[in-house]
Order: sequence, then C-alpha cells, then structure tokens
Amino acid sequence: MHADLLLTARHIETLGRDRPGQALAVTDGRITAVGTTDEIAALRGPATVVHEFPGATVLGGDVRLHPARNS
Repeated sequence: MHADLLLTARHIETLGRDRPGQALAVTDGRITAVGTTDEIAALRGPATVVHEFPGATVLGGDVRLHPARNS
C-alpha cells in the first residue's frame, strides 16, 4: 500500500518511540508509519505527496477541533 503523504525532517518526535524518526507516512488522514527516510521511502507511490523539512524537528499534536460552548 502506498502512502498519501510522506514528510521528512531532521527529527520526527513521537511519544511512543525510544528514538526520533526522520520520516513519517500518512494514509487516509492517519499517521501510519514513522521511521528512517529509507524505511518510509518504500511507501512512496506515484500519487504520494512529499514534503521535506531538512534541519527541522517535527512534533506530533492533537489538532481535533472542539466546538465552543454557548453559555
């Protein structure tokens, strides 16, 4: 299966890994893999979008929107 999006950076920090990755893959809106650039490059297909951030550190985060309460 090919990823929809590949992102590469100097470091990809996650809370669940002992070491940072250098790349991540996104498929159907979800992060599906984090690893070395070579490991993640294997998920690249003809329609995969690639964004490169050399020298950057990427941090994961929760970006779900919560509706404001009307009081």
